[in-house]
Amino acid sequence: MGRARPGHGGACRRSAGPARGWPPQQPRPRPASRRGLRSRSTKPRKGAGDPPDGAGRHSPHVAASLGNLGQAHESMGSHARAQAMQEAALAIFEDSLGPAHPSVAQCLYDLANVHRSMGDPTKARALHERALDIRQAALGLEHPTVATSMGSLASVYESLGMQTAAKALYERSTALLEHSLGPEHPYLAASLANLAQLHQGLKEYADAKVLYGRSLAIFEKALGADHPHVAQCLSDIANVNYLTRDYATARTIQERALAIRIKALGPDHPEVAISLVHLAAVDNAEGAPRNALPRLERAVTIMAATEGVGSDEPEAHFELARTIIATAGDRTRALDEARIARDGYATTGDGAEQVKVERWLAGLERP
Repeated sequence: MGRARPGHGGACRRSAGPARGWPPQQPRPRPASRRGLRSRSTKPRKGAGDPPDGAGRHSPHVAASLGNLGQAHESMGSHARAQAMQEAALAIFEDSLGPAHPSVAQCLYDLANVHRSMGDPTKARALHERALDIRQAALGLEHPTVATSMGSLASVYESLGMQTAAKALYERSTALLEHSLGPEHPYLAASLANLAQLHQGLKEYADAKVLYGRSLAIFEKALGADHPHVAQCLSDIANVNYLTRDYATARTIQERALAIRIKALGPDHPEVAISLVHLAAVDNAEGAPRNALPRLERAVTIMAATEGVGSDEPEAHFELARTIIATAGDRTRALDEARIARDGYATTGDGAEQVKVERWLAGLERP
């Protein structure tokens, strides 16, 4: 899920990751052949007339397994391995099923998300556009999977500064999901939240609050009040309140999000760390950096033990660096934390945030 992040001093940044993580990734089913035949789930005994070992290495079944492995590596933050798996699966699917098959589109979609996570939205855009074209032709213009592709492509457009195109695509995706799945489906809730984040980025906070509110109501009804997606919505709503300087409301809602995350995910989950960073930002905004400091120390410790945190980790280190300075702490350590943040943003491809850190470092490093 792309997430809004409050920054020190009232700035708000959006992560460079793919669109909000709903629908969840599902293992690929075994695809049908071009003749529509499917193999039985039970494996027959090997006989004298069977093909030699290795003859099925280029079958769609193998490609489906490679794709699932790619999804698993991506979820763990192993982007290079995920890319290799998805590219191998794509080549097999294109060869065995043809370039316009829905399984090819799924591979392109997954590969696009890998490139997005690796900080290459331009490559992600091309792959998402091709996946969307295939899905529209193969599944029709009103299929929910088409709406999912639209939402992911809109997220990439947004990261490339194409706000008008992103908004139009988000709106089409949301309308299609509501029409095809109904007004209370979690997929719709996720799409509403993505559209809300776009409005938030445009500083259209009233519109963002309305959309987040609809998303939250759907998630609570569909998934229960203690689900991580509910926590994410609460965190997003808290961030809007933070940006409008309603810090008391932001704190109350963010504390609820944190409690849900600890209960549902455990105290050492990276989502818990993200809530801690948000609460620390509220502390700092209210002039209480000494309250923020232990939250940030805990957050960076959690993130250091977790793969695949992405742009949230450098953000936590930069927030920590500024908080150390605000508490008249160890200047050398503050510089080290900021350098970690700078290098992290360079890795994730978040150039704007990298420049911000470099300017802060330059000001602090002057004699």
